[in-house]
Amino acid sequence: MANKLRRDRVPSNNPSNVQNKLRRPSEIGELEIVCPECKEKSVFRAYRTVHVTDANKEVKEKVLNGSLFIHECPHCQIKINIDYSFLYHQPEDALYIHYLCNDKEFQDVGNMFTKPDANQKMMVQKLINENSLIRLVRNRMEIAEKITIYDAGMDDRAIEILKVHIGGQFSKENPDKKISGMFFNASRSEENPEEFTAKYIDIFVDNKRFARADVGADLYKKIVNDYLSAMPPLRADRNVTVNFGWARSVVQLKNAKPNPADGEQ
Repeated sequence: MANKLRRDRVPSNNPSNVQNKLRRPSEIGELEIVCPECKEKSVFRAYRTVHVTDANKEVKEKVLNGSLFIHECPHCQIKINIDYSFLYHQPEDALYIHYLCNDKEFQDVGNMFTKPDANQKMMVQKLINENSLIRLVRNRMEIAEKITIYDAGMDDRAIEILKVHIGGQFSKENPDKKISGMFFNASRSEENPEEFTAKYIDIFVDNKRFARADVGADLYKKIVNDYLSAMPPLRADRNVTVNFGWARSVVQLKNAKPNPADGEQ
């Protein structure tokens, strides 16, 4: 790997460590796992910081397919999905995606960007000066989603707003179905993995994929023109939480604004 991994005990989930994690290379720690099947103990090597470079792109693929978080019990060979907070970092792109596995962590780390203390202000300002793109997520599927959106050269703010419209249309057409999640995905070209042959939003019902909506260039462009033209450029936007709830508020606010033409009648 491009950077020597630092092996130590995984620290407890403490937001005060976040500013240090943002600057470190890949950091691997250890978690003691009790197997839910055989009840034996084993050690899982957990990435607290995933630092992706050209020299270790296989780690990025493991994040995308979820295998980085799978532990195989050495005693009974059952595979266990391990959930823990970590930071994904693509230094060449100044891209930071921080997954927080509980609501308190999510709120505390969010406060670090909205209400930083004296030490945190220096770190946040440095990230701003580096034109960094920072996202906090609560659902682990959002990590792969955000990476894919970025790789596809798209703006995640537009994608989240698009989900609101697609979700609303789906609910009208399927009133008996309750959406449990929507996630952007894309098909990569076999000849060139950097190119995408299709882009779409998967709609989940009861946590299972139920439908798929294509994201065409014209539809995406319309969302960008209708909504993002009034927002700062992507990397100048200091909001670090871009999700469905944020997008729903944006759409509701836009719909609540009176049409200037209406006042002239």
